[in-house]
Amino acid sequence: MAYNNLVRKPPAFNMLNNQLKSITGIEPVPGFRIDLTTQISRHLQLGGMWEYNKKGSGFALNTALAVDPLSQENTYVAATYHHDGKMESKGLLNLGWGFNLNGEAMFPSPDPRRAFWAAELGKSFDNCYAGVKCGTGMRSFNFIQTIFNNCYAGFECTYMPHLRDYFWNLGAKMGLGDHTVFTNYMPTNPNESLSLGYMFSVLN
Repeated sequence: MAYNNLVRKPPAFNMLNNQLKSITGIEPVPGFRIDLTTQISRHLQLGGMWEYNKKGSGFALNTALAVDPLSQENTYVAATYHHDGKMESKGLLNLGWGFNLNGEAMFPSPDPRRAFWAAELGKSFDNCYAGVKCGTGMRSFNFIQTIFNNCYAGFECTYMPHLRDYFWNLGAKMGLGDHTVFTNYMPTNPNESLSLGYMFSVLN
């Protein structure tokens, strides 16, 4: 079989380990947390979370609406509301011709002046993906390349004008049959500078 028939389109850089987190919910938690999620329909998902840590306890409600949940280029919108008033939202709009628009916003308090937002315009090619992002206090460029069938690696370079400095994030994903391995190096995230993940699929 020709090499071109084996190559799969890589995902966006920030989606490298999304498959692991969406299925297992694995992410750093400074305490104890319980997540409950239910599928209302093929397109709508509702959930809740209760967390306990040194600062106390709290809960959050979340919802997600997707056009085609099984598609890598799916158009979706998701939102989370926390008991202390903090809100988060993110979404993706498929523009066609390989282009997509990603957006995310976070409101740590009811004061809109403290809100964080970011938008990314990306282009998916046959064996690579490139995107530019602009947001509150940051500008970035990311690129991810298919190394061989179901193996991707890439980077994200972020410039923060207020710090006058650049930061590099690195990531890779490799699938071998029912086994998938993820890794991300993100020095800008104090809770997750280096993450490793493994997933075994029982559905194949």
